[in-house]
Amino acid sequence: MSAQDVDGWRPREQIVWMFNDGYDMFHDLIRTQLILPHVKSEFYEGHLAEAKFFALEKLNNSLRPVVIGSTWRRVSASLSVAEVKSNVANFLMSTYDNFL
Repeated sequence: MSAQDVDGWRPREQIVWMFNDGYDMFHDLIRTQLILPHVKSEFYEGHLAEAKFFALEKLNNSLRPVVIGSTWRRVSASLSVAEVKSNVANFLMSTYDNFL
């Protein structure tokens, strides 16, 4: 889901334990409180800026912007795309002759 931290851990490795079997009530909370609000755009407006922005200076003294996005927003986007991608692909391939 994104780059590793200084210890070599990626966000998906830090949250994978949350999706083990036997935590049905916890899974429901993750879906309803962390993932679905991003999908439905029903979240606190302050969460729109769920990213860290900073700049790195390059060797030629120019700046390289870096953004670290929210893990939960990325999860919700991935799940949303996974849900509709086959329908969208079927629509595009049947509508346009030269698609792909």
